[in-house]
Formats: sequence, structure tokens, C-alpha cells
Amino acid sequence: MITRSSGVASYFNANGVGQKRDSSSNSSSVNKSIETSQMSKVERLKTQIANGEYKLNLEATAKKMAQELI
Repeated sequence: MITRSSGVASYFNANGVGQKRDSSSNSSSVNKSIETSQMSKVERLKTQIANGEYKLNLEATAKKMAQELI
């Protein structure tokens, strides 16, 4: 059941005991996971560039640039 008090939603379980949904712990772990995956991608790209292994797809880049200009 949801009740409104001063414009703020409060959530109650079947026993009437207040129960607040805490999504901050889930969102922080998701953010850390995304940050870790982004950092590993950056590190992988840095290594490829340093070793001369990174190849730029000029056709895809040109198409994307043309789309942005339209």
C-alpha cells in the first residue's frame, strides 16, 4: 500500500511496518560495474594505440560525421 504524506510516498508491507525501497545500493553497484567496464575498455584501447594495433574505420567515421552534419 502506498500512502502520501507531505507529497512523499511511503511504502508499507502487509504488516503495516514501514519499508523504504533502497535502490541506492543497487545503482551504486551498477555504476561501479559500468565504470569498471569503461576503464577496462579505455585501458585496452590505450594498449592497442601504443602497440600500433588500433585501426580506425575511416568509412564508418566518415558516415557518422556526414550524418551529424545533416
